[in-house]
Amino acid sequence: MESLLYVYIASLLVGGTVVVLSALAIWIVARWVIGVLDRRATARGGIPLQEQTFGVIRKGIGYAIVFLLGIWFFRIVEFPGLETFFSAAIIVALASPAKELLNILIYYLE
Repeated sequence: MESLLYVYIASLLVGGTVVVLSALAIWIVARWVIGVLDRRATARGGIPLQEQTFGVIRKGIGYAIVFLLGIWFFRIVEFPGLETFFSAAIIVALASPAKELLNILIYYLE
């Protein structure tokens, strides 16, 4: 019985490590892509509010990665109650970058 507990704990640790490393890899790739886009927009003149725009996009991608990381973790741990609460909290948090991006776009399009 005790060995099953150790196997379960080891699987949780391995699963959690995989989740965190995957999120880190996704974050590094996303930052690189946003950096490339930012440099290209700067070289071409870009839009007047491009620094704010890329900052908001970076923030939204960060929240999205945290969302996927949390959902994946709660599914590994098999705790559906916290998964629902976490999903609701992250959706509310994602509304902030969406609102900022819309404000920037509305200002730019006026």
